Amino acid sequence: MVEGKTVRMELDVSSTDRFDRLLRYVYVDDEMVNATLISGGFAVASAFPPDTKFADRFENIQIQAMENRRGAWATSPALAEACDPSYPTICVPQDAEPMTCKEIPSNPFPA
Repeated sequence: MVEGKTVRMELDVSSTDRFDRLLRYVYVDDEMVNATLISGGFAVASAFPPDTKFADRFENIQIQAMENRRGAWATSPALAEACDPSYPTICVPQDAEPMTCKEIPSNPFPA
């Protein structure tokens, strides 16, 4: 996606994280690479204050990726039939005993 291309990097607040990794929003031309990766389900949106400039945008993009089962959010065809469709982003067996939200293995999750 970026290999061999000219990229522009945008700083939020912090230059690096606690692991000394460079924190940037990356663009190729007018395309925001961070958003593209999240949209395809190839990256997970995470916000770590004070670097939250695009947190709401990334969260909304991730919700769309989850709802459309893109990338990491895709369901294996073999599992899809056994999963309760009420839980679109995780597999809760259709014949599972009723559970509280705390008992569902992937929490938080959209329902």
